[in-house]
Amino acid sequence: MEDNLYQRDLYLPLEGKVKKPTTMVDEDWDLLDREALGMVRLCLNSIVTFNSFKLKIIKDVMDTLAKLYEKPLASNKVFLMQKLFNTKMNECASINDTLNTFNYVTN
Repeated sequence: MEDNLYQRDLYLPLEGKVKKPTTMVDEDWDLLDREALGMVRLCLNSIVTFNSFKLKIIKDVMDTLAKLYEKPLASNKVFLMQKLFNTKMNECASINDTLNTFNYVTN
């Protein structure tokens, strides 16, 4: 997700207002922050977006997501185990697609 923000030059608001350039006007900063927030929300699943929909600043959203998903919580482990155990190869699917799904879940 951060890679998308860097690619589109929307990375400055990730550190909060302390990284705001002194030459930038507050309205421009708010617009940049809102663009970054929109980009992140577009990348998120609707269930994940629900956890951060009240937040209006990209730094707060990223901090909330980090708290929720970077820790090895039991619920995260159970979710990953379910995904892994329920991964099945479809009759029409190629072995590469199945292995890509397996690698995605394990990573």
